[in-house]
Amino acid sequence: LACELTASVQESIASADAKQSKSDASPVTVADYGAQALVSAALATAAAEAGAPPPALVAEETSAELLATDVDGSVLTRITALVNEAIAGMGKGEETGLTTMNEADVLAAVDQGGGTGGGSGEFWVLDPIDGTKGFLRGQQYAVALALVRDGQLALGVMGCPNFSRGGDGENGEGCMFYAVHGAGAYASPMRANGSGAERVRADAAVPPARARLAESHGTSVVSAHGTTAQVAKKVGLGLPPLQMDSMAKYASVACGDAHVYMRFRPADYREKIWDHAAGAIVASEAGCAVSDVDGAPLNFSRGRFLDVAGGIVAAPPALHAAVLEAARSIDLPGRP
Repeated sequence: LACELTASVQESIASADAKQSKSDASPVTVADYGAQALVSAALATAAAEAGAPPPALVAEETSAELLATDVDGSVLTRITALVNEAIAGMGKGEETGLTTMNEADVLAAVDQGGGTGGGSGEFWVLDPIDGTKGFLRGQQYAVALALVRDGQLALGVMGCPNFSRGGDGENGEGCMFYAVHGAGAYASPMRANGSGAERVRADAAVPPARARLAESHGTSVVSAHGTTAQVAKKVGLGLPPLQMDSMAKYASVACGDAHVYMRFRPADYREKIWDHAAGAIVASEAGCAVSDVDGAPLNFSRGRFLDVAGGIVAAPPALHAAVLEAARSIDLPGRP
């Protein structure tokens, strides 16, 4: 449902109300808020039907940022209309139990994502649009949801509406990736409603000379192409890098379209848990090792941020070890 909403907005991205700016300088769209409101409301509705309170949710967007820039209220009106169009469309309202939402409902649903996370109990982690710059360019992005239980990733789902398995990052018909801890990672066509799912596995046997790096576009704050190129050269990665936005890079490594995902942050940048939770468990369950550059597992028990050393690496075990070894000889700005 959230993927359908974001895809419909992406088709009309040239409209004047589609783009906002956030205080951290990353672009944001009405689709971010709409997708977050939809997923938050769906989680709360499912909990209510089970006689439970709304679940804890850690998500990216806040109504305060929206209201601070939406001076005349037109963006909130557009978001609310999009949410209700998505609920009404294709009978999906019956499947989710969602009913028409007013503007106050939308704001409340967005702010349900203000959870703090932590190391005990359960909470959901949502990035309503990961890779917003790719979304605005009409390229790769992901709607990503994960469940954290007592600080450990329990499951993850990534909707990648433009992803094409076996491709080079070009737009395709879309793919849904999901993984459950200890049960493997799977992919199905976006519009197949879960049917046709196939297990995906990283290519653990690929030699470095035939391996490919997945990295962010140069416009990303964590692109660090100079650093990734140094590491790739030391490891001997032989194929040109696959550049794309969003957690789709985790998906590309999970299904063998790429073989190493490296992300090196600036010294003043803190990774957020919603940028990695769903992708990390999909890659891990596909057979990848996922860690910071010192080899420590990603820690989702510390709240809304991932305080990692230097950067993040996801790859099949042999390549993962080679990347960590190569990275040790490089001065990384985010490493203590």
